[in-house]
Amino acid sequence: MRSLCALRAGELLCAAGLDESGLEELMSGAALPSSTWRHRCALAGAEALIARGRHAEAACCLETIKGEGVPAPLTEAARVLYGFALKERGESSAAVRSWREVAEEGVTPRARIEAFERWGEELLLKGDIDGAAGVLHLCRKKLSGAALEATAQGHEVRLLLRRSALATSIRRAMCQRQSERPTF
Repeated sequence: MRSLCALRAGELLCAAGLDESGLEELMSGAALPSSTWRHRCALAGAEALIARGRHAEAACCLETIKGEGVPAPLTEAARVLYGFALKERGESSAAVRSWREVAEEGVTPRARIEAFERWGEELLLKGDIDGAAGVLHLCRKKLSGAALEATAQGHEVRLLLRRSALATSIRRAMCQRQSERPTF
């Protein structure tokens, strides 16, 4: 219960613009005994640290959100965010490994889509349009079952796939490549 209170207090303080106080509350909740709320505090705290450019601290915080008893949605969200922290620290190949694991092996559709998106965007940054398109295709293929569900989650998956930032980035990169080709 103390972790839940710390989470809510941290969220309220951050929303009020008291970022350092909010971060302190989140970190105090993340230091409490293991519970779902403790893990949520660590995840929110890591997001706050990343927003402040404190990527090494965020990575350490995110490493605590794993192991037995941690719900898959929290573990997978933490691994996607961990990849982002690694990338910002200049460890892009480790970041891609983290995203690829969640994308291919995860069970939470939202986290998997986010991981596919980040993985594909990283390929685009390296100029690999075809590789990014392959990642997008794999994403759609792996999540097609979840997208077909007649549930709220199925609706969310369809919406996320339809609004893919990766698809937009690929189209933009292809148009740019096309415009750079010489015309004879």
